[in-house]
Amino acid sequence: MQIAIIDDERNARLNIKVLLEQYCEDCDIIGEADSVRNSITLLQTIKPDVVLLDVEMLDGTGFDLLDAVSPYNFHLVFITAYESFAIKAFKYNALDYILKPIDFRELKLAMEKARQWKQLEKLDSIIPDPDNESTPARIKLSNSDGTFLLDIDRIIRLESFKNYTTFYITDKPPIVVSKTIGFYDDLLPDSLFHRTHQSHIVNIRHIFKMNRVGNGVVLMSDQSEVPISTRRREEVRKKIKRARPEL
Repeated sequence: MQIAIIDDERNARLNIKVLLEQYCEDCDIIGEADSVRNSITLLQTIKPDVVLLDVEMLDGTGFDLLDAVSPYNFHLVFITAYESFAIKAFKYNALDYILKPIDFRELKLAMEKARQWKQLEKLDSIIPDPDNESTPARIKLSNSDGTFLLDIDRIIRLESFKNYTTFYITDKPPIVVSKTIGFYDDLLPDSLFHRTHQSHIVNIRHIFKMNRVGNGVVLMSDQSEVPISTRRREEVRKKIKRARPEL
């Protein structure tokens, strides 16, 4: 799981890091911030699974931060010295509320809750193929317009912007959802989908031309051009050749 730590006290952040290193083997700390302002910038550039958040900071509160970045897709655990904000914290859908000094057992339990919720979200988003339960036949997408059950074969490509992902599909307008592209990178089958760039995933079946892969671009069936990052270029070329030798 990817973790962000937000606390205005350096020693508090260090203590949390040490505890995670000791008691959460799958936790990868991808960012830290010491103020509301810096946290807003941080969360615009990284996409954590879990944010460990203090309440009181020098330039505002953790609640100010959450209001500023809403809607957010990360799970939330408050770590604070103040008992009085617990009720408000759970109104922001916090998974847990841990008081300082931190009891490592409470932190372990909070991380386990986050891990379970992450798995449930993935299970809730896929509908298996009855002939091959290991491969999803449809994916469930939800936004303010409703819930859509989408055949994965109809997905041409995905593109991300900040904490949103746009699905480009056949015969319908694009669908925008408030989940990160990393969530769908883990969810969609590797046999059909490949991440060509930090912000792009393509359905290999919808690649129209690959003769420009050397220039870092593939042409899709909807005539869109999708970039391929330099470090992924050779991997993408090999995977496309294996799956679509006719190209």
